[in-house]
Amino acid sequence: MSARRAAGLLLLAFLVVLAIGFGRNAGGPSLGEVQTQGTLEPPMYVPTPAGTTSSTAGAVEYGTVDRVIDGDTIEVVQKGSERDVRVLGIDTPETVHPTKGVQCFGPEASAEVKRLLPKGTEVRLHYEGAEHEDRFGRLLAYVEFRAGADLSAHLARGGFARVYDLKSRYRVARTPELLALQAQARARGLGLWGACP
Repeated sequence: MSARRAAGLLLLAFLVVLAIGFGRNAGGPSLGEVQTQGTLEPPMYVPTPAGTTSSTAGAVEYGTVDRVIDGDTIEVVQKGSERDVRVLGIDTPETVHPTKGVQCFGPEASAEVKRLLPKGTEVRLHYEGAEHEDRFGRLLAYVEFRAGADLSAHLARGGFARVYDLKSRYRVARTPELLALQAQARARGLGLWGACP
């Protein structure tokens, strides 16, 4: 066998292994996607090793849901104080915005978050980087619930939210993963991808 052909076969084998690994890390069935009563369940949150950039790179705090404001903002109680939390990585259609009004699929996104996070639900907030608040004083965090399920991933996978792209100033470390979940939802016409023009 020639050296050129051997190198080609090695490259092909490498690409196959890489493709299989990417498929598993992009939110495919191996991450635990389960369909129940028409709603897609999110994958379990798997922390990345220390020293890597992810939602586990920042601090972790706990809180109890007091209310759902809309699809991407909740209010939690921490140590007796109420705080608004803006969910990282995603943007759901508006329902309570003072100038934008109610947008297509906004009520459905809010209803889904209310279903997942009824009052009294304990959540874990994963902060990314050093800045934990936005200019409105809201906490910026990934919201983990129900034995490690991640809200951003759930909303992206079910078509309840749009993911900020890599060029956005709101991109986060998990943006590539969330974009892959969004691409799956869009291809299947789930949620806002099938309902909104």
